[in-house]
Amino acid sequence: MRGRRAYVLDAFLQPVAPNVTGELYLAGVGLAHGYPGATPATAERFVADPFASGQRMYRTGDLARWTDQGELLFGGRADDQVKIRGYRVEPAEVEAALTGIAAVAQAVVVAREDRPGDKRLVAYVTAAGQPGPDPAAVREHLAVRLPEFMVPASVMVLDELPLTVNGKVDRAALPAPELGGKPAGREPRTEAERVCATCSPRSSEWTGPAPTTASSSWAGTRSCRCSWPPARVTAVWSSGPGTSSSGRHRRASRRSPSPGAGRPPARRTASARSRGRR
Repeated sequence: MRGRRAYVLDAFLQPVAPNVTGELYLAGVGLAHGYPGATPATAERFVADPFASGQRMYRTGDLARWTDQGELLFGGRADDQVKIRGYRVEPAEVEAALTGIAAVAQAVVVAREDRPGDKRLVAYVTAAGQPGPDPAAVREHLAVRLPEFMVPASVMVLDELPLTVNGKVDRAALPAPELGGKPAGREPRTEAERVCATCSPRSSEWTGPAPTTASSSWAGTRSCRCSWPPARVTAVWSSGPGTSSSGRHRRASRRSPSPGAGRPPARRTASARSRGRR
């Protein structure tokens, strides 16, 4: 429209390339001066236009992308995104993948932080029939179709989703997941995976050999959160994938302390010292 501008910008307010999703900003003729009596909201949404000196633009909160033909395509809401392990995730994309499973009738995906600093994706689904969906099978299905960081750490099957009086999903009423159970997945195959698997994944409080597929609750939450001291991990890692069997035994012996480990060294007696001098 004449006199009006639409920008698709990244987090640094720089234009993104065609077919790359960014946030939609509007500027030009007809733009309001702000929200009456709402200074904080005005400051958040009406920001300086870096492409027109002295003017402002409106941050819509919508995600969009330009096509090669110059069309503007809507891509959801930016404020619905969550950050998991450094990656931005659109829960609606995960929900769409879940409802594509025949055994799933409804799906809601939320980011939960039941422990400080430990944010996880949790999926809540209802069954389309009997028998209901198996959580491990659901994660396996998603692991084939989604990036690892988008696979929920836990899938909970509910009889029905809790609703508010307005008929929307009551996210605050969704139950906390049980993340301490045995996860599904394959055993580690490479030396790097074995090192990560041997480290105790404290985030799920499970100390067995950690599986390495994204379908497991361990892999879906953290990338090798290790309870070993860094020097110990480095020592094992530096052994390399071509370590001989004797090297593997040496590493195993370091992980399994001897019966006398942890005891203070015995004091030498006077007779022992005298024998040593001779």
